[in-house]
Amino acid sequence: FRQHKDILGATLAQMKNPNNEFFSSFDRDNVKAIMLDLFVGGIGTSLVAIVWALAALIKHPRVMKLVQEELDSVIGKERLAVESDLPKLTYLDMVVKETFRLYPVAPLLVPHESMEDVIVDGYEIPKKSRVIIN
Repeated sequence: FRQHKDILGATLAQMKNPNNEFFSSFDRDNVKAIMLDLFVGGIGTSLVAIVWALAALIKHPRVMKLVQEELDSVIGKERLAVESDLPKLTYLDMVVKETFRLYPVAPLLVPHESMEDVIVDGYEIPKKSRVIIN
């Protein structure tokens, strides 16, 4: 996968690899479906994150004012922000991270495994149980 510039190129290359039983059974429709899932999933999570961030800023006008002041100070009003501006936007970075903390786009955490028998809120969780926290 590393020699390809994107996931589409890597997937197409693996389809042609006779040693890869999983991908070699794919056809163009499978690849189109995977790419659509990735594209739609990325748009959906980004959109949700932006909506939550805007809702939080509207709810907290003092924070919105500080973000605007930082943007005006670092970027000014004559141009749009570019990627190289991001390291200088420290307050905005904190606001974005706090938004992700308060309103995660992926509500389920990575699965964990219990290390010992435990009772949580009256529920028995045996040792080595897979636990997914929502």
